[in-house]
Amino acid sequence: MAMRAEIKRAIEAASRGETQQLYWSLVVMGNLLSNALDRIDALEKVEVIDGQSEVDPCEVRALVDAQP
Repeated sequence: MAMRAEIKRAIEAASRGETQQLYWSLVVMGNLLSNALDRIDALEKVEVIDGQSEVDPCEVRALVDAQP
């Protein structure tokens, strides 16, 4: 959640005085980056058993979707 706020602050700072089109492009890119970071966080939470990661894509997707 803190990462999303930081991304939003960076987008707003980078887009000051720019066109609306550039602003919305940055917003979309920020959202994609934020979603990617959420997926990485979800993957890092998956338990590691005997050095092997037991990753079920459905479980990862559920973890990502459950985040605000």
